[in-house]
Amino acid sequence: MYSTLYFPNKPIWKVLYLYLIFLFWGCEQKSDERLKIADVLLPSLSQDQIIINNMNQSDFRTDQQLLADQQTATDQQTPTDQQTPTDQQTPTDQQTPTDQQILTDQQMPTDQQMPTDQQTATDQSNPIDFNLPLDQNMAPSQDMQINTCQDSWPAVQTYPPNAFQLGGQNAWYHDEGHAFGYFHTYDAFSCPNVQSRKIHVFLPRNYEANANRQYKVLYMQDGVNVFWPGGVANLTWQVAQLLSDMSPCDIDEMIVVALHSLDRDREYTPVNWADQSSCCGLDSYVDLLKTCIHQFMQTNYRVCQTPDCHILAGADFGALVGLSAISRYPETFGGVGLFSPALWVGHDMNVRSDLIANINPSNLSQSPWISGILAQIQQSMKPIWMQWGLVRDGNWQNEVLEEIVSHRGREFRDLLIERTYVLNQNLWVIEDENGRHDENTWQRHFPHFIQKFFPKTR
Repeated sequence: MYSTLYFPNKPIWKVLYLYLIFLFWGCEQKSDERLKIADVLLPSLSQDQIIINNMNQSDFRTDQQLLADQQTATDQQTPTDQQTPTDQQTPTDQQTPTDQQILTDQQMPTDQQMPTDQQTATDQSNPIDFNLPLDQNMAPSQDMQINTCQDSWPAVQTYPPNAFQLGGQNAWYHDEGHAFGYFHTYDAFSCPNVQSRKIHVFLPRNYEANANRQYKVLYMQDGVNVFWPGGVANLTWQVAQLLSDMSPCDIDEMIVVALHSLDRDREYTPVNWADQSSCCGLDSYVDLLKTCIHQFMQTNYRVCQTPDCHILAGADFGALVGLSAISRYPETFGGVGLFSPALWVGHDMNVRSDLIANINPSNLSQSPWISGILAQIQQSMKPIWMQWGLVRDGNWQNEVLEEIVSHRGREFRDLLIERTYVLNQNLWVIEDENGRHDENTWQRHFPHFIQKFFPKTR
C-alpha cells in the first residue's frame, strides 16, 4: 500500500510534471468557455462600455484585467451637456442591458438623451466654459438682474438756514425738505450796471457728496412763482415738489436757477406790444443772462460746459427769453421750453383790449421779430418744446389770450417744420384740451418737458 501511494519505482518529479500538465489543460478548457460567454454577452453592451472584437487566445484578458479596463474607460468618460445622471440610470446587479430593454422617462440612450427639468435651451446656446469661474458661466435670470437705479432720491437730512458768500455774492442756505434738493437763495444778486435781483438756485440733494460730478442747468424766468406761490394770480409751478415726485430712474439730477424779474413787461418783450406799456428790454436781459448769470454758474457751481447742458424755460412773456437766447447765443444755450408762448408780441397789438378783434390777418412769418428768430434758429436747430391750452371758458386769459397763443403757436410749429424740424425728435408740441393759461396747467406738463431735456443718462 505504501509503495503504491508513493510510486517508489518512479522519480517524484515525474509525478509533479504530470500534475502540472493536468492543471494547465483544465485552465485552457475553462478559458475557452469564458471566451464563448463573452462573445454572447459583449455585443449587447452599450456604446459607453469597452467593446472587444476578434478576441482570441493571444489577446485574452483575465477577469481582473477586464474589470480594470472597463473601470478605466468609465473614469475617462466625459458627460455631455445633455447627460444628467439620475438614480434610475445606475444599473444594479440584476440589470442586464439587452436590445429589448424598456426605456423609462429617466433612462434614455446617451445619444438621444433629452434635457431634464433642470436643463434649459440655454445649455446648448450658451455652453459652459470650464476655464471661467462658475459665476461667470451662469446666465442671469430676472431675479439675478442688478438694478443700478434707485427708485427714490437720497434721504433728506436738513440743516438750519445759514448765510454764506460765494463768488462775491451774499447768499443763504435753506432746506424746505424736498427729496430732490435744497436751496441757495441770493436776495440781492448783482450784475454790472444792472439793479440787483433775487435768484434761487435749487441744488440736487447729493450735490456736496458727488464732488466730481458736473450738472446740467435749467434757467427759469418769473422766479417769483417757480417754487412758491406768487405773482398776480398767487399760483406756483411747484418745481421743487415736481422734481421730487419724479423717479431718479427717469431723469438726471440738475440745477434749477429761478430768476425774479425787475420789470417783467420790459425785460421779457423784444418790441412794442401794447399802447403805453413797458417794452423792448429783452435783448439786454438775454445779454445779462449770458454774461452774468450763466458765467456765475460756470465759475461757482459744478456745471458742465457744453451748450446742451444749459436749458431755458418760461411761460407767456417768459417763453420769449429762452427763444431769444437759443437764437442769439447757440454756443451757450442748448434748448428751450415754451409754455403758452406769447409769440403774438410785435405782430398782434393791444393785448389789454379785445385781442381777438385786433388779430393781424397775416401769418406769423410776417412778424419781423419772428422772422429774425427763425433765420437764426434754422442754423443751430436747437430743440424746442411747446405747450398751450384749449379751454375757452369765458375767462379773458383763456378765452382771449390763450386763443391767440394757440393760434400763433400752431403757425410757429408749421414754420419750424418747414425749416426741417421734426416732430418728436427736436420739436415737441402739446395741445392740452384741459389746459388753461395758468401755472396749474404749466406744472402739469413740466415733467414731460424735463424728461425730454434731462433724461436719465447715468
